Amino acid sequence: MKLILSHLGLILILNFFPFLTDAQGTTFRVDMSVQIAIGRYNPSNDLLQVRGPFNGWSGTDLTIVAGSDSVYEAEIDIFEVDGTQIDYKFFIGSATSGDLWESNVGQGESGNRSFNYQTGGQILESVFFDNLDINPGGGVEVTFQVNMALLLQDELFF
Repeated sequence: MKLILSHLGLILILNFFPFLTDAQGTTFRVDMSVQIAIGRYNPSNDLLQVRGPFNGWSGTDLTIVAGSDSVYEAEIDIFEVDGTQIDYKFFIGSATSGDLWESNVGQGESGNRSFNYQTGGQILESVFFDNLDINPGGGVEVTFQVNMALLLQDELFF
C-alpha cells in the first residue's frame, strides 16, 4: 500500500510540476578582456563564477571558451517554469585583490543581471564583466608648472 501511494504521489507531482522532470541547460557567457587588461582578473590565479538562485548564489565556475583568450562560459541545468525571470551576477574570487562582485549592472532595484528562462535550453548573449567594454586606460601624466618668482621676490613664499 505504501509503495502504491508513493508511486501515485510521484505521478501527481510530475504531472502538476512538469518542469521538475527535465533540467534545461542555460549557457552563461562573460567577456573578461577588459578586466584582464586592467589587472582586475588574472586567469592563472583567480576564480571566475556565475552566481544566482539556480546555485544558491554560491557560484558555478566558468571555463574559457575554445578558441578565445577572454570569453568564459558555464552551462547550468535550471529547473524553472518557462518565462520565469532569473537574476544572476558574475563574481571574481582573488587571493591577491579580494572578492569582487559585479556592481549594479542590471535594471531594477537589485542591480542584478536577469533573463527570462526558456524551456528547451538557451545560450545567453555574452556580456562584459561589470559592463566595462572599453579599457579606461592607465591615466594621463600631468605636469603642473607655477611661476613663483614674484612671490619669492616679495618674500611671500618661502
